[in-house]
Amino acid sequence: MTAKRLSAKDSRDLIWLCWRLAETLRDGPSIAPALEKAAERAPVAVQPLLRAIRQRLSNGGRMSEELMSQGAPTYVWGTVYAGEVTGDMVPALTALAGRLEMEQALPPARDTRLRAYILACGRLAMLLSLGVPIERGMEATAESVTPSEATDALIAARKGILQGDMLSDALQQAASSLPPLTIDMIRDGEHDGRLGETLAVVADYLLDEEQGGQ
Repeated sequence: MTAKRLSAKDSRDLIWLCWRLAETLRDGPSIAPALEKAAERAPVAVQPLLRAIRQRLSNGGRMSEELMSQGAPTYVWGTVYAGEVTGDMVPALTALAGRLEMEQALPPARDTRLRAYILACGRLAMLLSLGVPIERGMEATAESVTPSEATDALIAARKGILQGDMLSDALQQAASSLPPLTIDMIRDGEHDGRLGETLAVVADYLLDEEQGGQ
């Protein structure tokens, strides 16, 4: 049976798997035994994905590689890869499951420009919280949002960061739809060394603006 291809719009199977693996890995086993244990209680819809990941691991590969090959967004497999690199998958799997659940629960978009920034800020916040370097996090985030002003702004801001700019300064130049207050919030987060936490707050603020501004 061909493994199911993943997308940001159809992530319930991945949410289940991430929560289950995180729960099992807390008890101590490595990823392969954890997958075996998860398979014992896996819904039918999840089983093809489990089989594909287990096969990838048996061939010396990584879970992140299988997610990438199945078309998962970059920020999804990148989050799992961050856990693989650090050797602690639990925080990565937990963060990813929570992020995907949060996005599934979002109300319908009322402003597509702001919605792209909401998703981008939330995803970048997650990646930074897991220790992903900001330039890599921004690249993964830019690739994950529907082509829009936010995509172009993130790409331009990443170039600015690589040249030594602050994220807030780079976004101020590139992200015309972001309210000025959010730029100030990001700047404060950079100065306080809490950029990841601040971006999560910015995402919530933008959601309130999007839903209440029309």
